[in-house]
Amino acid sequence: FCKIGDRVYKGVGSVGVMYTDDFGHIWHELPISNAFFTFDLASAGGQLLCGTYNKGVLRYDAPNQRLIAFNEGLNSAVVTNLRVGSDLLWAACGNGVFAYDLDQETWVDKAPLPLSDYLQNIAVSPAGKIMASPKYGDRIYLSINDGTSWDTLVAANQQSWQFIHINKIYWLGENILVKSEWGDGAWSSDLGQTWEFGDFPSQIVFFAGRYFGRTGAGELVSSVDFGQSWQQENSPNGLSIRILLASDDKLFTLGYDPSFRTRIYSTSDGSTWTYSSDGLPQMDIFEPTYNPYEGGVWHKGDRYYLHEPSIGFFTSLDTCKTWLPIDRSGGVLAATDTTFFKGGFGGGVFKTGVPQNYGANSTGHVFRDDNNNSIWDPNEAALPNLAVSIQEPSAWYPFWFVYTKSDGQYSIGSLPGSIDTLRVKVPSDYLENINPPYHLVSNTGSARNFGVHFNADITDVSITGHYAGRPRPGFPLGVYLVYRNEGTMPASGAISVKLDPKYQFISADPPPTAIIGSDSLIWDFNAIPLFSQQWIKITGKVDSTAILGSLFKMSGHIEPSVTDFNPLNNHFTRCDSVVGSYDPNEKRVEPARGLTKSEIAAGKELLYTVQFQNTGNFQANRVRITDMLDTALNINTLRLVASSHEISTFRLLPGNLLEVIFDPIILPDSSS
Repeated sequence: FCKIGDRVYKGVGSVGVMYTDDFGHIWHELPISNAFFTFDLASAGGQLLCGTYNKGVLRYDAPNQRLIAFNEGLNSAVVTNLRVGSDLLWAACGNGVFAYDLDQETWVDKAPLPLSDYLQNIAVSPAGKIMASPKYGDRIYLSINDGTSWDTLVAANQQSWQFIHINKIYWLGENILVKSEWGDGAWSSDLGQTWEFGDFPSQIVFFAGRYFGRTGAGELVSSVDFGQSWQQENSPNGLSIRILLASDDKLFTLGYDPSFRTRIYSTSDGSTWTYSSDGLPQMDIFEPTYNPYEGGVWHKGDRYYLHEPSIGFFTSLDTCKTWLPIDRSGGVLAATDTTFFKGGFGGGVFKTGVPQNYGANSTGHVFRDDNNNSIWDPNEAALPNLAVSIQEPSAWYPFWFVYTKSDGQYSIGSLPGSIDTLRVKVPSDYLENINPPYHLVSNTGSARNFGVHFNADITDVSITGHYAGRPRPGFPLGVYLVYRNEGTMPASGAISVKLDPKYQFISADPPPTAIIGSDSLIWDFNAIPLFSQQWIKITGKVDSTAILGSLFKMSGHIEPSVTDFNPLNNHFTRCDSVVGSYDPNEKRVEPARGLTKSEIAAGKELLYTVQFQNTGNFQANRVRITDMLDTALNINTLRLVASSHEISTFRLLPGNLLEVIFDPIILPDSSS
């Protein structure tokens, strides 16, 4: 709070500044255009000063009722993107575009026009043209003279009212490609004078004379004509590609395998792929929509360097087979021949030479220690699919982890100069002990094994099922079954599912072993390993004669070939109601019937889904949702599971009023 005269001011994060003239009875808003989060307020000479993280210091202009820049000599500490081109290092910042003269080692403001937006992307073409785009908006800024002047381009078709809400920008030669967070894109061969709209790939990189990209389905494509046409390419088997990176001699794909584990593969010829993930922990590699920071890979001498913001900075000494950590830095990196530059949320830009100091690598196996002697004997099985984590001394939680492979092997890196703790996580109710319980690691080492001793010969399998959407008459509806071996030995048996009579079965992956009537399906399963989780996808549609509001129900059962130690998780029932025209503003709960006394006692949760839509004729910049929670709910267990857009405020107000704010959201109207 800050008091000037009889007026009290308060900084309120992403909203801006609010003030009251009656000591808190009524509050008024002073919004800050294109600014994100206010910090300290202060008064000097009777004037209000406000600090923001991307606009520097602002002063309240009382006669005109607005906040204005008060920044002489101050530049942004927020750096969202770095690119090298035209012998300069280019930076997209919270208050414009800046360039670093690599020879003179000085920064130059390259935005003489008021590019007041919070800039997210910057890209440099082979000929030295510069393109930048704001964090939110449908425009890009283009300079063909090293930032001396800038033109504003809008990727739009005025006749069809088609425009792109820009999330990413790319140069393909001297052609421009812009992508939105919803997947659509626009391509221009004449510097934005005309645009061709379509479903263009994203994650564009240049490698071996071609431009490579990723489709929305996670497939690899390439173009030899600067983005005018695209051809599908061979990609790593079973990998859903999320991110592409390229050095001078290798192309890298980062993605998820069928078990939703992150993997990296590399190729030197664009078609033959090599596993390149050893030493790397699991990554958060969903293509960033609201997080602008991107990774990179560089080839320096006989070493490769990899930066992925969710896990940090790594080097490989063996041609990308194994990676060793340098540090856990996030943000964004760029590199010249001999220097790395790093930017991020605060602190501006740092530089360092090519790193020579790197960490260690730990390898070992996790096995089933049946005789509890800590030795991997010949008749003891390897344990795949278990998480091995490494915890650094200053960390409150072991953030970094890998999964054991099919032969029980793992490989994970530790930071230089650190003594870390290595553990295996065994998600089993039948665990007796782990031999040893942990390893302390400070250098590279192998045979850091873990022996896991269980209660003997426990058979326990579980199953659950979900609808992939709401049942609507005449519309397709997917069904997913998930079953898992929870016991201590391989399990075989059968799965059965009873579909709603209003559901028309079309196919399943894998196909059922047997079909009884039109609504009963059976699958056999054989010797699924410990901790293995399997999926069944059912494709079908809801009968067009289904009555709105009627119950839509399916049930499933899993039965092992021998007696199940815990039969309570062998059955599920999933219920919903048939809906008609989709209500964009609704709240529903799962399970719809509520909870039984036994489920409440067991701590089972209620999952609420709130849906909303902008039904106006212009984009919504801020959305506030409130919901009065029932007094029967335990508010201490309230937690946020997921959201379609970035949430700026999630809090419980007095009286059990839940408040959720999306600010900014830039939610298009439903007619766009």
